[in-house]
Amino acid sequence: MVIKKTGSMSHEDMEYCMKIVLNTVTEGAMVADTDGTIMYYNNQMGLMEGFRARDVIGKKITEVYKVSQETSEHSIVMRTQTPILDRYQDYYSNKNQKITCVASTYPIMRNGELLATYSVSRSVNKVADLLKRTREIESSAGLNAISTENNTRYTFKNIITNSEKISSIIEKAKKFSKYNSNVLIFGETGVGKEIFAQGIHNYNSTNKRQPFVGINCSAIPDNLLESSLFGTVKGSYTGAENKIGLIEKAGFGTLFLDEINSMPLSLQAKMLRVIQEKKFRRIGSTEEISLNCRIISSTNISPERCLSENLIRKDLYYRISTSTLEIPPLRERKSDILPLINYFIEMYGSKYGLFNLQVTDDVYEILKGYSYPGNVRELENIIESAITLADDDQIVDVNCLPDRIYSESGTPTRKREGLGEYLRNAERDRIIEALEENDWNISRSAESLGIVRQNLQYRMKKLNIKKMKSHGNW
Repeated sequence: MVIKKTGSMSHEDMEYCMKIVLNTVTEGAMVADTDGTIMYYNNQMGLMEGFRARDVIGKKITEVYKVSQETSEHSIVMRTQTPILDRYQDYYSNKNQKITCVASTYPIMRNGELLATYSVSRSVNKVADLLKRTREIESSAGLNAISTENNTRYTFKNIITNSEKISSIIEKAKKFSKYNSNVLIFGETGVGKEIFAQGIHNYNSTNKRQPFVGINCSAIPDNLLESSLFGTVKGSYTGAENKIGLIEKAGFGTLFLDEINSMPLSLQAKMLRVIQEKKFRRIGSTEEISLNCRIISSTNISPERCLSENLIRKDLYYRISTSTLEIPPLRERKSDILPLINYFIEMYGSKYGLFNLQVTDDVYEILKGYSYPGNVRELENIIESAITLADDDQIVDVNCLPDRIYSESGTPTRKREGLGEYLRNAERDRIIEALEENDWNISRSAESLGIVRQNLQYRMKKLNIKKMKSHGNW
């Protein structure tokens, strides 16, 4: 084996080494000259797009891909001399093959002169695999809250909050976790009662490695709820089979009775007996089985109303409410709205492969002022829906929001159009003002507005803002 002496590497040797390095990295790399001709194309790019380097080097970008000179990322970067970073792309080769990736494109400058442009691309599938491996590593190290070994998905780390009230409730719930006492959680639909229930199970309880079994008492017909809880033996009624009930499945873990106020009073009486005697029987059986699990229950209306309207038996209430938690609605903890928006934007952006999402200030302002009758769950659904409606530039603006956000009085369409028009006019006026102040210089105007150049160009196009003839061309 021959080893080159230090300092003896020629320009040719360096070029060879760089080709080896660039063909080994996991990102795709492509370089184009100022005429849009492809000068370099590494192996990883070929694997992503189905080409060989010799098939594309020397050809124009517009010959290899179904793009025009105006829409090509490389052409845009050549004209603006500004990088385009981490943009999610769906495009087609001249072989009609669809290619999906996340790419950044940069100018190569020397002494103020543009020499070339280059792009670095990552396969969306590889990004997803990397996220999956990261989650697996975090989970094995105890850093991630999501686990399936005990049938749970959440811990207290999954509760996104800036609210002192929620933080104090979490601390209270952590104390409940240490003991095997029954817990009653109450709060409106969508506030996250099951997350708290799973958090209690997973935090510091002696049964956290045992199963967490939940059932929504309002979602199952009354005649099936009893058999679902207690189980059945074959022949106990027509069609009955030997079946383990949820109480038995919970074992030494936790049974979560969600919306117990929807449970029929006759079944509540049977549950009371089970809790008192710590024993139960499958339907049709004479064999008694020990009750070993902790019971966490929830209601979506206040316990006081449950008792006054006879929705929960008083004797059962006192058995299931050894410890109680009240989760306030989202409208009473406005400080949580912004961090929740950002959390859901990141979560669903990753889910749908949109890694360069931008949310306009108007969206934040509107969402912060909404009352959220469906609480956190409604906010999550709003964000997911808005992301799916974002345009090709991945801008989430006011037009992506549902009608109900604009009016809770029953006339959403008329109200939405009025507010939307107002916001668009306000945005248009502010952009024109900034452009006038900066002599229609795009870069300086974008800086004064606190946005990037490409974002300003997008907004100008969307709002049909053009420089008046008296100002000449820009």
